[in-house]
Amino acid sequence: MSEKERIMLECRYVLSLKKNYYDIAKYMNLNWKIIYNDLNVKLPNIDSLLYKKIKKVLNNT
Repeated sequence: MSEKERIMLECRYVLSLKKNYYDIAKYMNLNWKIIYNDLNVKLPNIDSLLYKKIKKVLNNT
């Protein structure tokens, strides 16, 4: 799985399942810091509109 595919999968979990960084990290068997970095540093460079949706969901979980 490429890095971009992993980030998009993380986004899917956040949006469809309303999961937080820790839940996603546990499910994907990754450190929560990787998920945090993916969604807060890398995602804005990939898709800024998706980033805004993700932040809105994460702020409510």
